[in-house]
Amino acid sequence: MIAKAKAISHGINAIRYITGESLNKKHPEKIHRVLDNLMPSQPDTLGIWNSMQLTLSRFKPIKNSVIRVELSPSAEHTRFFDIEDWQKLWQDFAAEFDKQVFTGKDGKVRSCQTNLANSKYTVWLHKESDGEVPHLHARFAVWMRTVISTTTTTFIFVRNVLPSEWQRNEAGQLPHKSEIETSHK
Repeated sequence: MIAKAKAISHGINAIRYITGESLNKKHPEKIHRVLDNLMPSQPDTLGIWNSMQLTLSRFKPIKNSVIRVELSPSAEHTRFFDIEDWQKLWQDFAAEFDKQVFTGKDGKVRSCQTNLANSKYTVWLHKESDGEVPHLHARFAVWMRTVISTTTTTFIFVRNVLPSEWQRNEAGQLPHKSEIETSHK
C-alpha cells in the first residue's frame, strides 16, 4: 500500500475532486463517502469547505492550509472490503502518520508529528481509476505551523499486510520492488 501526503493551497477544488463534484470526474457514481471527522452530518462540498474555513478562521493564516492525502492499497488486499474495512484502514493509516517525524539530510526536523487523526477531515473512496484499483482520498484542515502544511514535500509510505509493517521513504521515492517484502493473507 502506498500513501502520499502533500500540503496544498487549492482546497475547494481539491474537495470538489474527491467528492465527485468536479467536471474532471467521469464517473462520480463510483465515488463514496467513507467518513468525516469533526464535521456536520453528511455535508456537501461547499459544506465541507465552509466547515474547514470556519475552523481555520480562528487561527493565524498559513499558505497551504489543506493537506491532500491519497491512500492506495493493492486491489488484492481490498477485494472484499466493505465500508467499515475502509474506515479502519484509514484510521490505522492516520494513527501511523501522526507518529512520523521527518528530518532532512542535515538532521533538522522538517515536519514534526501531526494530529491528523483528531483533525477536521473528510475521506472518500474512489473506484473509477484507470486500473479500477480502489483508493482513498482525504482532505484535512490544517491550522498549526508545526505540521507539514508549511512545506510542499511529498511523503510516500509503504505498508505491507500487517499494520505493524509500515515503512517510510523520506525522499518521496518508492523503494525498488525487490526491496519491499510482500505478504498475503
